[in-house]
Amino acid sequence: MSVNGIYGLSGSGIDVDSMVKVGMMSRQSEYNKMAQKQQINQWTKDEYSSIYSDLSTYNYSTLSQYKMQSTMNAMTASSTNSVAVSATANGAAAAMAHTVQVTSMSSNAYLLTTDEGISRNADTADNKSTSIYLKDVLDVNSIDQDEGIAFTLSNGKSSVEVKLSYNEIVRDDQTLYDLAAKFSNAKDSSGETMGLTGSYDSTNDAFSIYNSTGGSKNKIEITAHNAATGALFNQLHLGAVSLDYDAEGNQTSKISGAINFTYTPSSAKMTTTDAGITRADGSTGTNLSSLIDTAAGWDATSTIDFTVGNGSASATISLTQADVDGGLTLGDLATKINDASNNDGLGITASYDAVNDVFSITNNTTGGSSKLSITVNTE
Repeated sequence: MSVNGIYGLSGSGIDVDSMVKVGMMSRQSEYNKMAQKQQINQWTKDEYSSIYSDLSTYNYSTLSQYKMQSTMNAMTASSTNSVAVSATANGAAAAMAHTVQVTSMSSNAYLLTTDEGISRNADTADNKSTSIYLKDVLDVNSIDQDEGIAFTLSNGKSSVEVKLSYNEIVRDDQTLYDLAAKFSNAKDSSGETMGLTGSYDSTNDAFSIYNSTGGSKNKIEITAHNAATGALFNQLHLGAVSLDYDAEGNQTSKISGAINFTYTPSSAKMTTTDAGITRADGSTGTNLSSLIDTAAGWDATSTIDFTVGNGSASATISLTQADVDGGLTLGDLATKINDASNNDGLGITASYDAVNDVFSITNNTTGGSSKLSITVNTE
């Protein structure tokens, strides 16, 4: 602090500047202590910030990385053919070499016409020996006009019903290409494609079906619903293609002999579902009265009439109030149906399984002509 002069003291010989400096020394000392304390606080803050940064790095980076399995593994592994086989060593791995030997390989399900080629109907003219029309491959007289060609197709995980009507084959001239498309376009109940591909190679006259998904659980399964369908696939002479190796160890393929598609006729049948037999009175009795709500207009003039048919003939069974209220049972009802069937030669058999509480009616005739109908008329 400097004072150029103070009025009234000029010429007095007093050193005013020195006097002021001496008077301000105590204040200057306080200021210096405050400045030093501020500096110490700043240094302390900087050190705390540095420590916090180091702790954060250790916790979220160093320690986190340290806990990872890849960091803890003391051993590593490598493969001479990483495309085919890869390996990872864990903490318990020992220093040693392993050899992987492939003894067999899974392959996709694949059906292909064998060297026998596709057969045509014996009545087909010579110029149709390589015809693509299904009506030339199969004897159309063997096709049931109501059923046509029908089969269940499965890929090992899901299945779908496939049909070609008689008119599509005979009138619309469906071809082997159309049959192949049935496989390629097949979808399961959820609308998902089944991953199957059907194709016809006209150059080699060969039909093939391929499952694009590999593995032992992925298959091609065809179940014929009638004899004509089995005969059609037998005409295609489909064999199973599988992987194989030649004498030098090179991968190749082989085809089995033609698969024989057989059809086992079944009978038309009606039987109680898993829901069981419902009783009107909530009981578990076998009397017909327990099945009928007799309070709903049931009187002495009431009858229950129903007709059982096999597709070409039928018989009518009548039940009166006296029958129902007189203790007629489900077993007695089966007997009445059987008696009527025997009298009219229907070939139908009814039965009641009291142990499982199941009622069933069966047409004993097998095959496509096996039909069963029940028409009920209640008055």
